[in-house]
Amino acid sequence: MTSPKADGSNWLIENNKLTLYDVKKGYQGAGDNAVYQCKAENKHGYIWTNFYLNLLAFAPQLMSDPGQVETVLNRNVTVETVLNRNVTVECRFFGSPIPEITWDGAPLQGIVSEVVKTDPNGVGKLILKDVSRNAEGEYFCNAKNKYGAASGSARVIIRKATRLVSFAPREQTRVAGERIELPCTAEHDENIKVTYSWLINGKPIPEELIANGHYVLLPNSTLVIPDPAKYDTASYTCVASTRLDNSTKVSTLRIKDVPSPPHSAYLHPCEKLGQSAVVRFAHMESVDETVEPVREFWVQYQIDPKTEGSVWRTHPTPVTAAGNERIEDGQRLVEAGVTVDLQPFGQYKFRVIARNDVGDSAPAEVNGECETPAKVPDRNPTGVSAKGSTPEDLVVYWQPMAREEWNGPDFHYIIKYRKADGSDGSEWKEVKVEDPYADHHAIDVGEDGAYVPYEVQVQAVNKEGHASVQPETVKGRSGEGKPTAVVSGFKVLGKDGTTAEFSWNPVDRNDVQGEFKGYM
Repeated sequence: MTSPKADGSNWLIENNKLTLYDVKKGYQGAGDNAVYQCKAENKHGYIWTNFYLNLLAFAPQLMSDPGQVETVLNRNVTVETVLNRNVTVECRFFGSPIPEITWDGAPLQGIVSEVVKTDPNGVGKLILKDVSRNAEGEYFCNAKNKYGAASGSARVIIRKATRLVSFAPREQTRVAGERIELPCTAEHDENIKVTYSWLINGKPIPEELIANGHYVLLPNSTLVIPDPAKYDTASYTCVASTRLDNSTKVSTLRIKDVPSPPHSAYLHPCEKLGQSAVVRFAHMESVDETVEPVREFWVQYQIDPKTEGSVWRTHPTPVTAAGNERIEDGQRLVEAGVTVDLQPFGQYKFRVIARNDVGDSAPAEVNGECETPAKVPDRNPTGVSAKGSTPEDLVVYWQPMAREEWNGPDFHYIIKYRKADGSDGSEWKEVKVEDPYADHHAIDVGEDGAYVPYEVQVQAVNKEGHASVQPETVKGRSGEGKPTAVVSGFKVLGKDGTTAEFSWNPVDRNDVQGEFKGYM
């Protein structure tokens, strides 16, 4: 800039500011590079300060160039991007004044590019638009100012982009407990290494869930969920990464699972002499498409945990959720009750199970127990039969009575038997069977002989007494023995050609000592 002064000097003082115009570098006072002094003065004295003006004049000097640049087709080399981005290469020079940077190279003849003007830091950029294989090659950055020139180079190498094929389908609904495999294999440039990682709802899989086997990563990068539950409903993302780019694919899983158990269950006060109990319960679940709704509830009970162990009986009539539900704040609340008929001599415990289209929830234990009084059995065993296995025994069979029919403590069976022919005076003999689960008992009748007919009864008895009904009387026999009968009077009545007719005296059936099947 030319000085505004008429005498042509290149400096101007305005108040406390010195301005130099069109500065030039010189030696030994010939230029504007010098020490300048400023003096401030009043009646009390003065003060000086100095500053040195150093004029730089340097030819361009290359500070950095990209050297070899790798990029993937249609990807930016410096950031993770989507398709159809550009590749930027840059050179940095030091010089004074700031040099102008230009670019050349054989590949520039066939591609679309843009040169970005050198910035104050001496950085010049070349932007290659929508690169293809034609963009590969050597690029040169040339810097020049009035004091000289310098150059650098960049070699651009194009790599194949990493690609993952999308999950099909992208949204899946699966049943809890059904093994799930999510494969993840990328197509990528053979000259670069690819690594795989998995995200659940955008976050890395917790290491403890891999350590305990809830999730399994196979060597081929497939993610396996061996035993999925409703808590595995989520978005699963596979990421294939290289040093140049990455590719992702996402699958959203909805796991249909059994419902959660009722959150409360209790027993109405149980009358000691009562013949029924009322079980009430409440269940809550989200009104959400990811939750399989509960259809019905089942009440189960044990008459006596000491004798039934892990066996639970199911009340025959379920409670449907429909008609007992209401919606509050996005929650579905079901409240209902079931009346269960009770048997005598019970130490009842209850539990409630929720059921949906997938299956049953874990049971919810009912708060409270119910005890019922004892009484004599209401019936006797059915299916009674008697048949000996040897001449010395009579084996009596019956169907054992279930625990709910015992009606009292010390439940057992009494077998009554007598000869059916009245030869023993028609008096009943008794045998006690202590085991309430027994279904047969062998009676020693060796002194009575083989295949002797008997009348048999089986009675149900507990501490309160015999069953309130008379037992059924059935007939049976002791076991078979060897026949003692000898056939006599055998003779030939006649013969004709190839046939003959015989006769003999019939034997006494009592001497057969078993079921008579004929003569041989």
